Amino acid sequence: MNDPSALIDAYLTAVPAQRAAVHGMTPEQLRARPVPGRWSTLEVVCHLAYFEPILAERMKRVIAEDNPTLLAADEGRFAQALAYHQRDHEEELTLISAPAHRWHASCAPFLPPPGSALARTVSVAR
Repeated sequence: MNDPSALIDAYLTAVPAQRAAVHGMTPEQLRARPVPGRWSTLEVVCHLAYFEPILAERMKRVIAEDNPTLLAADEGRFAQALAYHQRDHEEELTLISAPAHRWHASCAPFLPPPGSALARTVSVAR
């Protein structure tokens, strides 16, 4: 899928799909880890809520800058330090949608042609 308009549509339709995927789940189901060593559904929802603004920022930089620097983030540290299992999934789902809609309104019309933007990812020393 390289068509920018199809990618944008997929990006925006993911938000209601995420909400639908967890609709009706109990708190116990949201926090369950049925596969050892893997995240629970709530941890995945929280990850999306915390990283959606980071990813939207990266997309804005790719549009606005030549050879932008994209900061990396450690999702495992976020999950542990921000106590994902203590979060409310409905609030986190609401937080996911804001950056996607903001990005679409302000940036989607200015996408560069496919293949024209270069980016590099860097890790910040801790």
